[in-house]
Amino acid sequence: MEKAILLNDWKEIILTTSEKLNQLNNEKASLKANPEKWSIKEIIGHLCDSALNNYSRVVKMQTAIANYEIEKYAQNDWVRLAGYQSRDWKSIKDQWLILNQAFMKLVENTPEHSLGNLAKFENIELSLEFIIVDYVDHLKHHLNQINELM
Repeated sequence: MEKAILLNDWKEIILTTSEKLNQLNNEKASLKANPEKWSIKEIIGHLCDSALNNYSRVVKMQTAIANYEIEKYAQNDWVRLAGYQSRDWKSIKDQWLILNQAFMKLVENTPEHSLGNLAKFENIELSLEFIIVDYVDHLKHHLNQINELM
């Protein structure tokens, strides 16, 4: 991974997406394609939760003792318990932007030699580099879902 390229791509994604999200009102962001699917509010809320969890993982993978184990989190429960669907749209999109800016700064400050640090997830060893790249790929996946809903 070329960190500078990833960060530039990530910044562009955040800028472009923020502009799109600012065009939505609370009502539009609350609509669901069907009752079993997340609304745009819930998808952005999930991305907030993902940023929080992955931020923590990146810090821990740089500071934790050997054999750090990444815990899986119950994403549907996190979205439900946070009550994203009933929250104000502006607060959710602002939270998402702030969390991504903080996460990008953390990655920017991550030393290159740390990118090979390993952690276990469900008995599979993952590198810090993989966690960072996977987060951005995950972000893109869900933003594509939002584009389809818009």
